[in-house]
Amino acid sequence: MLAVPAGASARNGAHRRHVEVRRPTVGAVLRLGTDGGYQVNVLFEEPDLALLVVGKVDWGRLGVAETTYGTHFRGSLLGGRVSADFGTFGSLAVRFRPGGPVRERRLLRGCEGRPSRSESGRWVGKVSLHGEGDYFAISTGSAAGERDRSFRLRCHVRSPLPQPRPESLRDRVEPHVGASIVSIILGTVSSLQAVHKEGGRVVEMRAGHATGAGPGAEVEAGAFEYQGRIPVGRSVMLLRAPAGALITSLPGEHPATATLKPGVPFSGAASYAEVSATDHSWTGNLAVRFPGLAVPLTGTDFYTSLCVTSPLLKPHGCVSQAPNLQAGEESTGREGAR
Repeated sequence: MLAVPAGASARNGAHRRHVEVRRPTVGAVLRLGTDGGYQVNVLFEEPDLALLVVGKVDWGRLGVAETTYGTHFRGSLLGGRVSADFGTFGSLAVRFRPGGPVRERRLLRGCEGRPSRSESGRWVGKVSLHGEGDYFAISTGSAAGERDRSFRLRCHVRSPLPQPRPESLRDRVEPHVGASIVSIILGTVSSLQAVHKEGGRVVEMRAGHATGAGPGAEVEAGAFEYQGRIPVGRSVMLLRAPAGALITSLPGEHPATATLKPGVPFSGAASYAEVSATDHSWTGNLAVRFPGLAVPLTGTDFYTSLCVTSPLLKPHGCVSQAPNLQAGEESTGREGAR
């Protein structure tokens, strides 16, 4: 008599589901259109993050150039009234007026409650925003936008899902230079990286060849700094830099060398030359133009690392190898990454 319920209990335990309660959320976007060739949007995220995002896309080379300015907003997204001060980059004070289609999304499988929804409408009030040197400048009293809402849900899951850690304003603004999804999946046969930090500004650059990809290269750069109290993050990425953009020595060949000339929004070229295991040169006039800022990407103050390997020896290539950042030959005595 005891064996039957014990067996049933075991089976039920194997398929037991946890009940997870998901809290409601609100987010919104203010679409300010195109100015100076850049698309300008303001994103509002709970609990109080406002992100001014300015960028453009190069579809031909799968390229993106973007600058993000961050601050904390005041008001209520649910109530539809918010204000945000971006310091020297301007400010806004707006209220949301729903006035367009409402799109509802399907509930997640196993969840109970109201489906999330997106409301179209307009933000009205006062907007005055501009970038460094007025590379974009927008003043308006009305702009299109949306407000997204999710509602409290009870979801039955096989196991408790990890809850995402709340992101700080810096987390949302600071760019992260690293391998693309293609490189992570396929691996890389070469990777050239450079990092520089001076006066509170950090500049990073990476170029690489994905395993089995064509003769071009992936090239990206990022910069982060505070201007007053406003965090500013910038990034550019080319997933399809032209053939010959990155040329390196063969795996195991010494001295190891590399040349980089990716083209717009980069300019000039750079050369890496190994002098010894702990000494090399990083020279040239390579620079990058982010929205609102142009910076050099070479010099003795940069720490650089070059990896060239064979997929036969390392199936995932340089992606699985941490960069060994070293100072240039004229910066001896300051070894290691800053």
